[in-house]
Amino acid sequence: MRWPVGLGRGLGRALGRKLGRALIWAAVWAAPSCGGGCISATTTGPSSSPSSSQSSSPSSPPVAALAPPKVASINAGPGVMVQLEPHLVPGHVTIIDFWAQWCAACKTIEAELLTELRDEPTVVLRKVDVGAGDSDVARAYRLGGLPHLRIFDRRGRLRYVLVGEDAHQAGEAALVLAREP
Repeated sequence: MRWPVGLGRGLGRALGRKLGRALIWAAVWAAPSCGGGCISATTTGPSSSPSSSQSSSPSSPPVAALAPPKVASINAGPGVMVQLEPHLVPGHVTIIDFWAQWCAACKTIEAELLTELRDEPTVVLRKVDVGAGDSDVARAYRLGGLPHLRIFDRRGRLRYVLVGEDAHQAGEAALVLAREP
């Protein structure tokens, strides 16, 4: 088994044992269940008005300097196709969570991730609702089962693909990537 670059042999082996077969080398969250803390990728923030996003105070940081939202939906609706690359946040570990409303395990994974990663500002979650059945997005990304998570490092490189029970290891894998230089 090849270990992720930068992990070192010992840590790589330990992580490899936990992730098992889920570690796949390859080039790939505003759900009603996220408790209202999500935003849609089509919104610009708390208000869609451009004037409301800037403060009259000269000491306020520019809008571009604000941190990206922790959780965001990146497709327009269930099963609607979406390109992932524009939603990878530079300098942040990005977890793409392919989920469906009917998937109870997906909701469990979401809750686990929000708990595990709440104190890690450099990890963001992006949700893709695959809808029901054989949707365009499920076919395009060859999703064989749910939950299905793809974890990208700070440079936008796909590092982990976790499917089914292995998705429970996503928080730990993301934290390892967040600690890499």
